[in-house]
Amino acid sequence: QHADPRQRLASIRASLRASRAHLRELPAELAPAYTLLATSLYLAGQATRLAAGAFPMFNLVISSVYGPETPRWLGDARLEALYPMFPLLRNGALTIDCLRYAGKLHVAVVGASEEIPRLQRVAVYMGEALADLEERIAAGEFA
Repeated sequence: QHADPRQRLASIRASLRASRAHLRELPAELAPAYTLLATSLYLAGQATRLAAGAFPMFNLVISSVYGPETPRWLGDARLEALYPMFPLLRNGALTIDCLRYAGKLHVAVVGASEEIPRLQRVAVYMGEALADLEERIAAGEFA
């Protein structure tokens, strides 16, 4: 939607802040019920296949999960990377999953080949966009 990475990042930040502010306004005991209510029709359609032909509510899932902050070991072998894996839901086209582990961010991209025939390009473009963003940060454009 935005060619400028700064505008993309600002748009993402604004959306996340608005969503988090909305959830913070809810009483803590209502948050689980609100989440269930907001997603119940979608989840029911996924479970029963009643919504199989219906227009999908969304076809992109992005998740971010905190993993262990310190490295994990199995004997003398250090776990170097840990990648999340979120399954594609019915009518889903793409999931982008992030997991923070031992000071690094690991990203997994899973897609439906019928919807995104050249999925590897998504990963390449994400890498290019991240490199562009890092260059701009290093140049002080986000100060």
